[in-house]
Amino acid sequence: MHSRYLVICSFLSFVNWYTHHGYWWVIWVWIGWGIGVFFHGVSLYKKNILFTEDWEERKIKKEMERLKKY
Repeated sequence: MHSRYLVICSFLSFVNWYTHHGYWWVIWVWIGWGIGVFFHGVSLYKKNILFTEDWEERKIKKEMERLKKY
């Protein structure tokens, strides 16, 4: 996945450089696809940046305790 990112972004950079008319549109490709690759990599290691790992477990336990009252 990451090697494809480097190869395709390099190719698109060459195309942008070769057909350059004052606007470097390839920067948006680098940023957008780079963010996607980053979050995909984070999800592979099951690390959630916004919440701690036990966030889901705590919410489930809290909901189960609330339902026991009924």
